[in-house]
This record gives sequence, structure tokens and C-alpha cells, in this order.
Amino acid sequence: MDLGAAVSMGTGVPSISGYAQGSLGYRLRGGSTPEETYWDLEVGSEPLRHFMLRVRYDGLSSRGRLLDVPPGGTPTPGLGGQDHHRIAPTVALGIGEGMELSLAWRHVVDGRSTLRSTEWEAAVSFLGPLRTQPQSAP
Repeated sequence: MDLGAAVSMGTGVPSISGYAQGSLGYRLRGGSTPEETYWDLEVGSEPLRHFMLRVRYDGLSSRGRLLDVPPGGTPTPGLGGQDHHRIAPTVALGIGEGMELSLAWRHVVDGRSTLRSTEWEAAVSFLGPLRTQPQSAP
């Protein structure tokens, strides 16, 4: 069993129709997997109506022994920890009430005992309320 907790902060930045947020957390891991500190920073803006830009930078740092992975080798999950730093720029398009289409490029920029990888992510997200607020009677 794992147990984790994080502290998050954020603010709106009206001058660029944007926001900035960050979090820092710690995860107690069960079994042989070492405990981890994790964090992220994200900024975003809506430079044009329904068009959004975001950049996220996140990291993970294991508190246990890291296994050496030879060049070209593959880390083995559960046998030691991993450290990584990733960046993920994203473009998103609002497509209706509380919905968006997004495309993100996520890249591991640094790390130990982790796969150096690049991922593309296409998503449809629901961001709006699950139900409308009732109207008050006149």
C-alpha cells in the first residue's frame, strides 16, 4: 500500500488571461519500492478565445537506492527507484461548453534509472459542471 500527500498553490494572472500553479508532495511506498518526493509547476494562458497554451514541468525523486542501468538497458520496475524531470508543452482548443481538445508533447529531459522517452498525448477533456445550477423563481 502507498500513501501520499501534496501541497498545491496557484493563482490567476489576468494580464495574460492565464494562471500559474505548483505542487510538492511526498509518497510513502509499500513493498520494495523506495519513497518519493514529487513536484510540478504549470503555467497557462488563453491568448485567443478558445485557444489555450500550457507548459508543465514536473519531477520525481526517489529516496532509496537507485539501480544503475547500463546504456541501452531498461529499468526494472520495483527494483530500486527512479528520478526524472519532464517537460510537457500543450496546445488546447475549447470545443463547446466545458469541453476541450488538447495535444501535449511530454519529454523526459533528465533522469536516473528511468526511460528517456518522448510521448504525444491527444485528449478530449470535460472541464465544466456536471449539472446546471437551478434557476431561482421570479
